Amino acid sequence: MIETPILEDLKKHRIEFSDSMACIVIAPKFSNKGYSDIMNRIGYLNLRSGENLHFYCAGYGAYLPPSYAPDIEELPDGKIYEGTFIPWNFSQTLFAKFINELEDETNWKYSGNTELILLNKNLDFKNCIVFKIDEMIKDKIIESANDIIEALIQASKQNSSVSKVSLEGLGKVSIEETITAILTYLPKPFESIWNVWKKGRHFTLVDLK
Repeated sequence: MIETPILEDLKKHRIEFSDSMACIVIAPKFSNKGYSDIMNRIGYLNLRSGENLHFYCAGYGAYLPPSYAPDIEELPDGKIYEGTFIPWNFSQTLFAKFINELEDETNWKYSGNTELILLNKNLDFKNCIVFKIDEMIKDKIIESANDIIEALIQASKQNSSVSKVSLEGLGKVSIEETITAILTYLPKPFESIWNVWKKGRHFTLVDLK
């Protein structure tokens, strides 16, 4: 789990850690599903994902000074780093800035709900997969965001086609193959999920303008 108050922080971190799978977490504190299902488990998910998969949490930071944004909120949750507990913060101002910058650089438009954006290695926002968590829960594809997150963690640790998202880029592997690889790690039978999985509603692509 990587503190990413603004988009520039993500770009800088990807330069140093380009070989790991990467996923933007759009789960603001004011989103009930996103915050309760994902951000309440910062420490656990940080340890689970390790160096195989980096979750970039839009609008969240650590030790952010009041001067950084006027509306910084301290969170009861955080992560352990080298034996020290690091408390996290959230800012609606910084979250809005992150969303605005991402929309300016891509044709992605924020739905207002919880989303996970699986990035390609080059961070050019081309052929990245956007998982629409609220729609997936509503249509009973998953029980919660945790289902997709755990599936991504499992996939990042296996020698499956989804690993090519970070190692080679989605241009060299079909979207269907990548989605299939992720689906196999979800708790429901794969066949029943694939039959109702709908492009455009449950997932979509982000391409560079």
